[in-house]
Amino acid sequence: MKLAGYVRVSTKKQSLEIQMAKIMGWRDACGHKVDFYRDVVSALNSRPAFDEMMSKIDEYDGVVVTALDRFGRSVQQLSNYFATLQEMKKELVVLDQNIDTSKKEGRFLLNVLFAVAELERDIIYERMEEGKRRALEKGIKFGRHKKKLPMETIIEHYKKGASYEWLASTFNTSKTTIWRRLRERGIIQPSL
Repeated sequence: MKLAGYVRVSTKKQSLEIQMAKIMGWRDACGHKVDFYRDVVSALNSRPAFDEMMSKIDEYDGVVVTALDRFGRSVQQLSNYFATLQEMKKELVVLDQNIDTSKKEGRFLLNVLFAVAELERDIIYERMEEGKRRALEKGIKFGRHKKKLPMETIIEHYKKGASYEWLASTFNTSKTTIWRRLRERGIIQPSL
């Protein structure tokens, strides 16, 4: 098989070598060909090498990674990428979890992992909602608390011509907050 090998680390202080060595060892033992795509970015940021790999996926029989968290950022994203690979009749090999979707056991294991992760997500959501309901019953309010600002000083500076930007920077808040507070005090009239 010809596979795209995807490796990623989050910072430049980390090395891709460990992941690449694992994949190369597997490649050599199985006799596959692997082209590497490398990203040095947090999973929360865009992944240019990953995007390039997925745009060229037609050239490969599938993707090999060392761990599922290298392939996707969340259960939903992993599930979507796996569905895309399935639609295109491409395989996914995950070395650390011993998953190979070219085999029925690998497809089964991956689907079980997705189902367990989805169940866990649903349980967490239910607990959060129950916690919110109990908190609301006790009178606890959610959302941002209004930041204490020295409004008399802000008004004084505003009347002397200080800009929203200067006020926000000086009082460590946003321009929108300054504008809202001035409007609440009747210093600024809401636009019609």
